[in-house]
Amino acid sequence: MDGTSAAGIGAQLRAARRAAGWTQQELARRSGVSRPTVGLIERGHPNGELGKVLAMVKTLGLQLRLEQGPAQTFSLDALEAETEPL
Repeated sequence: MDGTSAAGIGAQLRAARRAAGWTQQELARRSGVSRPTVGLIERGHPNGELGKVLAMVKTLGLQLRLEQGPAQTFSLDALEAETEPL
């Protein structure tokens, strides 16, 4: 799975939660993140809640690694294109 986008990270968190047999509500309770925020993160909405993502990662027993990847340019247009409205 892609770990370089909000959607990819969200998909990985959703898969880990389901593998643990937890509902979004259970992950929310255990990690201290609200259930609606768990849902937004799992759907890949880049809402700037990195601390909450890290709490979910830790609660699920995962590790988040940053690795050097190919050089890419960043554009807000690309971010907006993959972002669903709230």
